[in-house]
Amino acid sequence: GAYLYPIKDDAGIVEEVVLVHNDLTDQRRAEEALRQSERQLRSLVEQSAAGIAQTDLAGRIILANRRYCEIVGYSEREVVGLRVHDLTHPDDLGELPVTEDLLRRLRESGGL
Repeated sequence: GAYLYPIKDDAGIVEEVVLVHNDLTDQRRAEEALRQSERQLRSLVEQSAAGIAQTDLAGRIILANRRYCEIVGYSEREVVGLRVHDLTHPDDLGELPVTEDLLRRLRESGGL
């Protein structure tokens, strides 16, 4: 993009203008590569025979593929916003790979 910056004297009269031009080619290529990567990932998730759900750091589901919804017996609209723990039988909570302790550590540290 190009930006114009007026340079004014003490009276506020524009004496000159500075033109700054940024070459956005690399940024646009990176953005397109990211979009392509996101499309590929979404395709893999949607076509997977495995149930896949993505959660936020509070454990709420933010994305679920069709197979995951079939497994838990809810539509995607119903599943988004629920916690994985809400969909798990109490006897099976200890078996969940996403435990409350793991979520707490992720929230506190910002990563594993």
